[in-house]
Amino acid sequence: MQSNPSAVIVTRLFEVHDLILTIVALAMNMHATETGDEPQHPLTVLVCLSHVCSPWRNIILDASYLWGRAFDLAYLQKSSRQNCRDEVLKRSGNSNIRAEVQINVLVKNNPFKSFLTELMQNNWERIEILDIGGTGLRMLKNGDPLLTALLNAFQRPAPRLKKFRVLDISLDVRSP
Repeated sequence: MQSNPSAVIVTRLFEVHDLILTIVALAMNMHATETGDEPQHPLTVLVCLSHVCSPWRNIILDASYLWGRAFDLAYLQKSSRQNCRDEVLKRSGNSNIRAEVQINVLVKNNPFKSFLTELMQNNWERIEILDIGGTGLRMLKNGDPLLTALLNAFQRPAPRLKKFRVLDISLDVRSP
């Protein structure tokens, strides 16, 4: 019985594809190195591995679940580049995301505040963990876009939500 050469090639391509994804997932979960260096953030690892070569890049860019796993709101808050946050969110596709962050300052026209507002407005159903707090939330006033987005999101179903915690927020939702 002869095997179909094209079927063998396709099978091997899937094996290589799966192997690359396994390597990437393992690298993202590394917690310590033999040299004692601080571990790299999973998002940093993912970006670095996506630059190994174009086949790896294509595989990694198509693996939205990896980007969803690497999505870290606290880490993205530190990024000064709004397009970086937007790109990670876009690459995560329809995967679960975790929104865990301490917000200590929320000034008007803060790009991160805008990002968080849009995240709550447009991706609430994808959030697996919502854990936000910080003194910056105390400054939200009635009519603030972020407060409105949070309150509206809390009224909608959250089918993927496993953990919900919002701290340090005091609401005065009386009419102005």
